Amino acid sequence: SCTQSATGSASVTINPTPTATASASPNPVCEARTLTLTAQANGGTGTLTYAWSGPNGFQAATATASRTAAPADEGVYSVIV
Repeated sequence: SCTQSATGSASVTINPTPTATASASPNPVCEARTLTLTAQANGGTGTLTYAWSGPNGFQAATATASRTAAPADEGVYSVIV
């Protein structure tokens, strides 16, 4: 039987959680005009990623996203940073 033991350790870094705000411009927007969505993130470390979702299947992966407005595009747009 073995009588020796081994030990190990791991160093863990906890990054701060970023905060985010989102805006839509212009709001309201006229049909067939460009709607621009902007996410502003503060805090966190490293490269931040963005995941927009919204009505009518809208998805984008950038801090600023846009679409040509149509009636089916009305609703709530969300971003995860």
